[in-house]
Amino acid sequence: MAPILVRMSSSSSAGKRIMVVDDEKDIVMVISKVLERWKFKVDGFSSPFKALEAFRKEPDAFDLIITDVRMPGMSGPELVKEILAIRPQMSKIFISAFNLDHESFGAMPAEELKKDLLSKPVTMPQLCEAVKSKILK
Repeated sequence: MAPILVRMSSSSSAGKRIMVVDDEKDIVMVISKVLERWKFKVDGFSSPFKALEAFRKEPDAFDLIITDVRMPGMSGPELVKEILAIRPQMSKIFISAFNLDHESFGAMPAEELKKDLLSKPVTMPQLCEAVKSKILK
């Protein structure tokens, strides 16, 4: 099977900064490496609390947040709700390996979360298209 090639213009991604948040460090690392290959600046966090702290310090520095839905202590929707309170127009992508039900995202309406959702395992073409649709308009 031939590898899937995903192309993204490095000129369109240059200078764009993405926050990646997942309690699984390996997932943060893999997504970060892919985004860095596409010439994005990436800040990866395995703690939503540290991610929120970093965002509060530089709220205008980030162009997109990619976050897991279910994490210990603070869910992705709770994190995004805090971020949107600071910067309402922040672009977001949620990722989850779970079939989402209404209880899993009480911080955000189901329709809102699902329109920005990628299901794990996320393929590189899916990630590429989602990122392009959010910040490379």
